[in-house]
Amino acid sequence: MNPSPAATPPRDIAIFDLDHTLSRRDTYLRFLLSVLKRRPWRLGHCVLLPAAVVIHKSGLRDNTWLKRVFLRAIAGGATRADLSSMARDFSAQTLQTQIYPDARACVERHVAAGDRLVLASASFDLYVPLIGAALGFEHVLCTRAAWGSDDRLSGDIEGHNCYGPHKLTAVQTLLDNLPERGHVTMYSDHHSDLPVLRLADTGVAVNPTPKLAAAASVHGLVTEHWR
Repeated sequence: MNPSPAATPPRDIAIFDLDHTLSRRDTYLRFLLSVLKRRPWRLGHCVLLPAAVVIHKSGLRDNTWLKRVFLRAIAGGATRADLSSMARDFSAQTLQTQIYPDARACVERHVAAGDRLVLASASFDLYVPLIGAALGFEHVLCTRAAWGSDDRLSGDIEGHNCYGPHKLTAVQTLLDNLPERGHVTMYSDHHSDLPVLRLADTGVAVNPTPKLAAAASVHGLVTEHWR
């Protein structure tokens, strides 16, 4: 009687935040600036953006509201074709100059180990999936931009802003629907991702914000500094 083949162990999972974790700077603001360079006539729509930042910082409006205001002011009304072209150029430049070498090395180690890679970002699907695909991610969770019936960007968000509790829900839903699940590692710099870091078997605070650095020892997170 032939022995039964050994069961294949479940694949480990590595989840990465994008902005200030893989990338040196905030990709959303950099993307909007790159769009504004191609649409300079939208400058007139930007005069109230500093006031919007003050309103957000004062706690009167949340991150989702601020994100919508900036998107509508700069990219609102742009065609899907034009934004796709801008996103390709922006993603290529980001991959070339903005990814931490230590971050790229960490991603490559997980790829070499055969792990399942997940990119979970609050930034938009206008460009995040392009960056994820180029780095070898199998799954990308991010905020989705809404489009009008004329195939122009409305400046709104489709569904939820993939930030804070909504990112946690998106990650949990993905994990629950995977056919198998090994050890889960989560990498992030930001305290808004603490729930996801705690959900993981190993949470790694990468170049953490002061709030996340303070929480790291309390919640048993590993701290790493990537350059």
